[in-house]
Amino acid sequence: MKKNGLGVLEFAFVALLVTGGVFFNNPMTKQKRNSLGFMSQISETDKSYMYWDGEQYNPTDSTYISPEFEVIAMDKRLLEHQRRITRKDTMTVENSLGRTWYSKYNGDVEFFTADGVDPENGKELKKSTELMIKKYA
Repeated sequence: MKKNGLGVLEFAFVALLVTGGVFFNNPMTKQKRNSLGFMSQISETDKSYMYWDGEQYNPTDSTYISPEFEVIAMDKRLLEHQRRITRKDTMTVENSLGRTWYSKYNGDVEFFTADGVDPENGKELKKSTELMIKKYA
């Protein structure tokens, strides 16, 4: 180690930096972390707001409230489950009946993966029927 300039203390310091998240983490905290390991300490569960980006809800905090998105209070069910179905051609009666909801507004039909309201027009979503799936999907 002396030949390349890395002493025992420096090696131990680097080893602690790399493995510190593994050995010194608190198992009592239940935070979702991404795959970067020790580099990511940001948790999505700490965010108390969310916004619709056109396809799904994304978590945000009070520091990123922008006029381009309508920011609403966090609803974990909507955050995890409500998505817009963008590939309607993959929907069949067998795989969609009872599992999807739709919104019809100005002749345009959009399908979603969870019940609630259409984030773009505020209309209540209706459960998809066999006729709606066959006709619009």
